[in-house]
Amino acid sequence: MSTELCLVNIPRVVTPAVIRLPAGRVTVGRSSKQAQVVVAHNSVSRVHAELELIPDRRQVLVFDCNSRNGLFINDEQVSEGCLLVGSWLRLGFPQFRLMELPSNHGDDEGSTEGTNLSPLSPRNLRRRLLTLTGAQKRVVVELLQGKPDAESAADLKLSLNTLRNHIKAIFCQLEVSSRAELLAAFISAEVLADIIRELSQD
Repeated sequence: MSTELCLVNIPRVVTPAVIRLPAGRVTVGRSSKQAQVVVAHNSVSRVHAELELIPDRRQVLVFDCNSRNGLFINDEQVSEGCLLVGSWLRLGFPQFRLMELPSNHGDDEGSTEGTNLSPLSPRNLRRRLLTLTGAQKRVVVELLQGKPDAESAADLKLSLNTLRNHIKAIFCQLEVSSRAELLAAFISAEVLADIIRELSQD
């Protein structure tokens, strides 16, 4: 399955929840007349930043466009910087994580036409999540936040081997074959932020 680099809004507070990054440089901001990619939030400047995808390096260069509320990478304010897979980008208040998702995984309204997504509806997702153990649910939260295995294992006080066994069981229960497919299924069902919040409270 081919993948593409996307910025995913976690927790979801703006539309779009997923920004697919085209090759080359694009502007991001609140104004639909001035920015090529619109992030509709009052804390975002009309033209907040420029993003430049470097596909062969799997990274994104970011440049602040004199924004009012600043540009942040992993909670550090920068005028310019580089995003790697797993990095956090904050534009004013909304924050995004750079992640790899299956290419053409459906639009922000939940369409999965022409994709290889697991056909999990919100109801089916919730039903299957009920079959997971408490430990597995905590692992799902880590997976949906895109953390590396070592970081997730440390957060959950698990060995890497135990964590990976949980991941295999979760994939089996939810009928997905990769982290990207898992995240894409949750995004397409428009329940990502709700599920993270609910599982975190269990």
